[in-house]
Amino acid sequence: MDLFKWALKISILACVLLTFTYTDTADVHQKVAQQSTRPDSAALRQQAVLEAVATMDSILAKADSGKVSAPKDTAHFTEKDFFEAVLKLPSRSEEDTTRRVLVTGDSMGDGIFLALRKLRKKLGYKVDYAPWYGSKTSDWGNSQKLKAYIDKYKPDFVVFLLGANELFVPVTKKRSADVKRVVDMLKGTDYVWVGPPNWKKDWGTDSMIHASVGSARYFVSKNLKLERRPDGAHPSFKASEVWLDTILRWVNKNPNIQFKFLPQKENAEVKNKKKGTALP
Repeated sequence: MDLFKWALKISILACVLLTFTYTDTADVHQKVAQQSTRPDSAALRQQAVLEAVATMDSILAKADSGKVSAPKDTAHFTEKDFFEAVLKLPSRSEEDTTRRVLVTGDSMGDGIFLALRKLRKKLGYKVDYAPWYGSKTSDWGNSQKLKAYIDKYKPDFVVFLLGANELFVPVTKKRSADVKRVVDMLKGTDYVWVGPPNWKKDWGTDSMIHASVGSARYFVSKNLKLERRPDGAHPSFKASEVWLDTILRWVNKNPNIQFKFLPQKENAEVKNKKKGTALP
């Protein structure tokens, strides 16, 4: 009787295993069939990017008119995949004379990029976004990524955000040297280094970066009171617009920065006055 029970258990187990094996094999064949008929992935990604940007512009236009809630409808555009896909867009051509703004650095640039896009037609510029998520000063200081972005996008102005991922790390001479290497890469480019928007007191990172960059190009964000996303760190979309407005007012008053965020006619007058002035 015991022998019969064991034989029955073994038979049932064998049937279950065969069922799983057949299912796995069927799934594999299905995936292979899908891959063999799938169009070129690069082309698909490029198309997805263009559609995403067009959709975002449409949503932001509706947000401007007050028909939709911007924070709710733009939330999915702050996902990593979308912003990495933006990097696949064409680089600046020699014939493109429209002013170009590049936002780069860590993920704190998400909201700033979106807010800048809302103003681009009014103030006459194009804006590119090239984030390095989770990056620190050591990452940028020991790579050529920033130089590559500047060479690719040929920006008239760079908005660089960095420091948030190391607010609570002890300050060292090495980190200060990393910041200075980044500043060296930015020399000859009109830029502002936007300091991290602290959500609590840091361990000296903001002061270290400020000292290394210099007050002429460093915007201090740590004292701003900003609404945050659910993670408690990143400013919300609405708060990012307030943050950007504060940054642009500072840039426009800064005599060390040639690029001005002004309506096109006013900007042309400022540009003519500054023509021939060397970048500090």
